Amino acid sequence: MRRLFTAACLALFLSMPAGRARAGLDGEVETIVGVDAAPGGIGPYAEERVDVSYRDLTAGVDGVLGASLLLTGYGKGVDVYRMSLGRRVGTVATVEAGRMERADGRGFYLLDGLSVRTDGGRWFGLYGGVASSVESFVRTRDADPVVGLEGAAGYGRPRGSGRAGMEGRVGCEFFEQQGWRQRFLWSAALWARGRLVETSGGYADGAVETATVNMEEHVSGDLLMAVEYSYDRPLFFGFNGAGVPLRHRLAAALSPGREETLGLYGEHRGAAARSYGRLRYVMKEAGGDGAAVSGGLRIGLSGDVELHVSAEYMRRASESSAALIGASRLHVTARTVLELTAGLFRRYRLLEGEDVVAGVEAELQRMMGGGVFLRAAAAAVFNVDSVDEYRVWAGVARRVSLY
Repeated sequence: MRRLFTAACLALFLSMPAGRARAGLDGEVETIVGVDAAPGGIGPYAEERVDVSYRDLTAGVDGVLGASLLLTGYGKGVDVYRMSLGRRVGTVATVEAGRMERADGRGFYLLDGLSVRTDGGRWFGLYGGVASSVESFVRTRDADPVVGLEGAAGYGRPRGSGRAGMEGRVGCEFFEQQGWRQRFLWSAALWARGRLVETSGGYADGAVETATVNMEEHVSGDLLMAVEYSYDRPLFFGFNGAGVPLRHRLAAALSPGREETLGLYGEHRGAAARSYGRLRYVMKEAGGDGAAVSGGLRIGLSGDVELHVSAEYMRRASESSAALIGASRLHVTARTVLELTAGLFRRYRLLEGEDVVAGVEAELQRMMGGGVFLRAAAAAVFNVDSVDEYRVWAGVARRVSLY
């Protein structure tokens, strides 16, 4: 079914008209060839990435395509992570179909389906399809059928204007997990004179499922302070729950109950430097509480050199971890950029002991004529208690703009 859906969307995308004066394609196509060296041997690979968008202002049509093709010594794989086509219906609404990116009270996810949304500052929408969760920019294979409706409205001045304003969004959806269930979603924000209060979340099975609250204030022109709170209640279906993805059952079995996080964030922006820090306290119903502190500094030494250093320390029950990462960006010439990154990670667990990992990476980027970019990189990961790993790759990217 997924292959049929992908083929249909691809054919629809490629068949869009492109002969009008106010229509065209814009995006990037990249080819990468590399080699991985690990204990299992040396493995060459090749990857083709396509990320383009189509717009026809006359016909009111918009489309996006994001896909990758990976070839290795073990086989090949194709991933279409974004492909949708939208069309305006007069001046009233927009209809979009395909694989779409969505963000609401439940977080960020992908939807394979259809959405209809009215235009304007106050809008109403309907959507339905199969929702896939996205974690650390990786799309998971498990998915849930979902259908819902939502609406939003805003009043006052826009954000960042220095004047007061507000916006709100509510929704109701039905999703399939061991039968059809109902979820209510919300998000709201209120701002005025450098202050911002926003919240979002979801309500399901008679209780709050997830919620976030964020309060920010610009203490001065270059200092921002914020208080953050989040609540998460994993849905528990039992380890053998039929129709529930395995990773959801494992997460519910290993870490049952609610999890709350309270954080304090500060950021200072100077003329040539930006520093930030965050303190978090995590309260878990099962597994023990924990605390974490992190911070960083980004500074421009000159017009050609940028440095970024970040560190984090976390401790929870009998576990602890620490990380230190440094990165630099050097403009060698007007067309050449060199990026260097180094990191050190340490983790301690009572049953497993201490693990220490260090890594380095260097990437060189060269801008050629005609919108062509050349890239080459090398990386190494050194494991104290395990084997080391190495990677070398090179690629060429071309900017596509056809109008």
